Formats: sequence, structure tokens, C-alpha cells
Amino acid sequence: ALLTVIVPRHPERREEINALFEHNDLNYVFRSEDKRLPDQNTDIYIADTLGELGLFYSIAPIACIGRSFSADGGGGHNPIEAAQLNCAVLHGPNVQNLQDIFDQMNAKNAALCIKTKSLLAHTLEELFSDADHLRDLQEKAIAFAKEKTGVLERIMTVLRPALKNNKDAV
Repeated sequence: ALLTVIVPRHPERREEINALFEHNDLNYVFRSEDKRLPDQNTDIYIADTLGELGLFYSIAPIACIGRSFSADGGGGHNPIEAAQLNCAVLHGPNVQNLQDIFDQMNAKNAALCIKTKSLLAHTLEELFSDADHLRDLQEKAIAFAKEKTGVLERIMTVLRPALKNNKDAV
């Protein structure tokens, strides 16, 4: 069975999210209700709590980055934490908020751009049925994230000599 975990960026959207799901055949649970956990009958687990995104990335094999399918200018959220926590990173076409990062990830096959919402289910089926492809995407994502760590230290290594030379000018 597949459990879909949705982590809304703004937990105060509970009522809006509840309205989306209340008239369908899916069993969904909100985490905010006493840190309630899903059971074997839960289809969608809505983690409407703050500060726990890393927890869900750490247990999920795949992360589809939010607001990347949004036609309202959403622009996509940051994929780096998902990559750091060994998720295969999927995203829609609307990633203008972090276009450079997504372009770099896509170029290194560290993320998959899903062009339309309708292709998302098909892509998930492919990844869940091909463990090698899933593992490869996870490994490339985590390798990309590791490349991005230590950026500040690398910049400071370049700047330190210039800062020392200009110390007297200040």
C-alpha cells in the first residue's frame, strides 16, 4: 500500500485542505490532531505541523517538491533538504523561485522534472517498480546536496587572503 504524505507549508490551511479531501473516497489523517499517526487504512497523511519536514523526508523514498505544479505563480520550494535526506526528487515545471538549483539538479540527473500533473502517477509507478532507477536517483540527489554543503567555507577560503590584505585599509 502507498501512503502519500502531504506537508503544507502553512498549517493554517487545514480547513482548505480538509475541504479538498472530504468529498472523496480517500482515508486521510491530520497529524496536528494529537500527533496522530497513520494506520494501514490511511491513504493520505497530512503533516500539518511545523518543524517536522525533515522527519518526513527521512522516511520517504521520493519527494515531490511543493508548488512546482502550481499555475498561480507558486514557483517551487527548496529541493535541497529532500536531497540531503536521500529522497528521489521530483518536481513540476514551475520552479522559478529556485530555477538555478533545479536546473543544476536536472542537468546532473539528481532530480526529475515532471512536465504535467497527469504524468506524476505514471512516474511514481515507474520508480516504485524499478528499484535500481529509484536508488540511482536517490544517490544522485544526495551527491548533489553534498556538493552544495560547505559553500560558505569555500567562499571564505577565496576571500580570506583579500580580507587580510585590505585589513589596513579599513
